[in-house]
Amino acid sequence: MTETLHTRSRRTALGGLILQLVVFAGVLVLGPLTNSLAIAHLAWYLFGGVPLWFVALLVFRQHELAALEALDLEELRREKQASGGGEALFGAAGGTGSGFRVAAARLKWMQRWLIPVFGLLSALYLGGMGAFLWRHAVVGGFEITSSAWPAPVRVPIGMVMLAIAMFGTILYSRYVSGMARVTEWQLLRGCGSYMLGNGLVVTALLVCLGVFQYAGVATWEHVVAYVVPVLMLVLFLETAVNFVLDIYRPRAAGVEPRACFDSRLLGLFAEPGGIAHSIAEAMNYQFGFQVSQTWFYQLLQRAFVPLAATGALALWLLTGVVIVQPYEHVVVERFGRQLNATAPLGPGLHFKWPYPFEAARAYNTGQLHQLHVSFKQIDAEPDESKALASVQLWTDEQHLGQEHFDFLVCPTRQVGAALEPTTQPPGEIEDEGAARESPVHLMRLDAVLQYRIQAHHLDRFTQTMVDPDDTLRAAAWEEVSRFMASTTADYLLGEELGGIGEQLRQRIAARVQDLGLEVVYVGITNVHPEKTVAEAYRQVVTAEQEKVTAIRGALVAEDEALAKVAGEAKAARVLAAAVE
Repeated sequence: MTETLHTRSRRTALGGLILQLVVFAGVLVLGPLTNSLAIAHLAWYLFGGVPLWFVALLVFRQHELAALEALDLEELRREKQASGGGEALFGAAGGTGSGFRVAAARLKWMQRWLIPVFGLLSALYLGGMGAFLWRHAVVGGFEITSSAWPAPVRVPIGMVMLAIAMFGTILYSRYVSGMARVTEWQLLRGCGSYMLGNGLVVTALLVCLGVFQYAGVATWEHVVAYVVPVLMLVLFLETAVNFVLDIYRPRAAGVEPRACFDSRLLGLFAEPGGIAHSIAEAMNYQFGFQVSQTWFYQLLQRAFVPLAATGALALWLLTGVVIVQPYEHVVVERFGRQLNATAPLGPGLHFKWPYPFEAARAYNTGQLHQLHVSFKQIDAEPDESKALASVQLWTDEQHLGQEHFDFLVCPTRQVGAALEPTTQPPGEIEDEGAARESPVHLMRLDAVLQYRIQAHHLDRFTQTMVDPDDTLRAAAWEEVSRFMASTTADYLLGEELGGIGEQLRQRIAARVQDLGLEVVYVGITNVHPEKTVAEAYRQVVTAEQEKVTAIRGALVAEDEALAKVAGEAKAARVLAAAVE
């Protein structure tokens, strides 16, 4: 068979199609095998390259047929000229045998319609599948830092297969991108760029699995699971924009049109010649003339390095400027050693050595910080928007969107011993009968603690503990738990409730006085029994209300009976007294 210029490009497109299908099938099987959502998403990103290689194979095959057709027509023309009968067909002006060039006409049709249609179909696939994968990750509750995310299994097998896919896709894409430098083969550029994008994502996922295998950190693999659909959506937008621009882009005769699926973003990394050459070529093609030959572009190209260096130097020097907000104080560190912890920088404009020689650590010392001691999750914050949505009842499972923590309270009812922790062993409690009959052993309490960082003690705050805020939270929980265990339900629900907050504030402040923190306020916003006890309370209140209702009903019935005897109840009572 006679080989033409496009025989090699056809074989390359066929090899790319086979490689893309093999890698897609392998990764598709690898997803369930390793229980990795990122690998499952990667498989569908790989499938997006199949239609690109397929249309490239069709077009280059048609190129090959058109070239063979041209050779046959040229040979026929020579034979006719030798016999003296070919001038009528081939020698007249415009008589180039166009009526016989069926393959060439089909090639023009493919370039005009088939390539844009496949590009549009590829864009729709990327957009639809990218949106589906993103929705699947979000609706499925797969948060990046969630501990419920399924951990990958059989990671070594997955790493080996991904390494094979990485080398195959990257090496073949580089080979294809080199071939695409030939003008007649530039359709391969879009295919090679997409495959290189596949290889880069495979490489990133391989690194993430390596981190999980050797460090036990799965967060990076979770990030890749979200990055893949985002990348597909970005490529969808770019391809759709290119499809619309191709409709209005000027076309020069004899110039091979650039496919809309030929990504300019991926081409920055895939095309040989560097990013600057890629940008220049993209601009030339986009505007229809040599933008890279204009005086402004040439000036910018010559001055780009000095301008970039000057901008980078200016940005680096700006790291030496410290702007302190009115509610902040700043501690300057030089190679990790604090310089002014006892006299921090106050609000205003200050200067220091640029990074990395010195670093500025800002601390919010002017505003109050707040934490809650109430809920089962120790660092939970209430949803204030639900406070006005409905009435908060003692019998509710949750308050303000959070589930309460049940504090243990003392079951004794000793007068005067409520404020101090008991020193009696659990087995020597006085009045054991009262302890056994006590209806409340668990209570729920909402404690709000407000504090601020002391500006004149930032050295304590930054040097005493790794995380003073967590230390304060732990101390607050411990003091509240101790206080609840040393008091009774009667005291908590009595008139002394207003003084509990101040007692807790003093106790917590004494615990954290060496941390550079000032406990400003502790408030008790709600105290109530545990849910089952609260239901019993409600039954008691209901019974009392029913008792009052029954008494009032009896009085009404009495008045009605007396009125029937004497016309009115008062007269009936007078007659009854007279009879007696």
